[in-house]
Amino acid sequence: MDECPSPVKCASPPMKRGRMSINWQRCLICQNITQETLSMTTDRGFTTFNECSNILPVVHALPGCETTTAIFIFGKKTVFKLIRKSPSKFTNLQNFDTIDFSSSLSAARELISSLYNPKDKFASSYVDLNKLCVKLATCKDTSLLRLPPSEPAFKEHVSCLQTKMWMSSHLDHPNHLSPYEYGWKKSSPGPDPVYFFGMMTSDFLQDLLFSCKGKYICSTS
Repeated sequence: MDECPSPVKCASPPMKRGRMSINWQRCLICQNITQETLSMTTDRGFTTFNECSNILPVVHALPGCETTTAIFIFGKKTVFKLIRKSPSKFTNLQNFDTIDFSSSLSAARELISSLYNPKDKFASSYVDLNKLCVKLATCKDTSLLRLPPSEPAFKEHVSCLQTKMWMSSHLDHPNHLSPYEYGWKKSSPGPDPVYFFGMMTSDFLQDLLFSCKGKYICSTS
């Protein structure tokens, strides 16, 4: 059996009673997804198998996985459909482990914004998810249940250590990364995740929906 081409290398495929282990099955599924995605995107963005497979750790971690927070509503299937549809928009994701945080934040924001605003109607607001949230919340075609995270929460989500580890896990000597520089803080029991600094989307919506801008005091609720 050929070696898994994913950036995240798998161990040799252990066999037991004629069946593959669960871990190796996951590796094969990952490989199949990459091949399928590549076949649909070669002429529109990614040009090699490696370019396509290099974004898998990022695309897996950003919507949420076992060790990262999850983006509300959207799962892996929706994310991969988006990548297949417009691969040229997300080529920066394959360099997620080498670009600076500001660039990685911009690349990740493009992906998350496109999930919540698939027709790019408010593309000018992609520089700040708070601005995009206002646009979507005040648009009659958008449900208030389908709003992106706040910008502070999003920044902590992107700084998560997991993606950086996965992107370099295929190296013989990956760089040692401190969790306290990537979304974790020190505490007495051990590292604790930093969720966000700032206002939650729910509080933001409350201020947006229940603020009265009239000239007179409201007499009815």
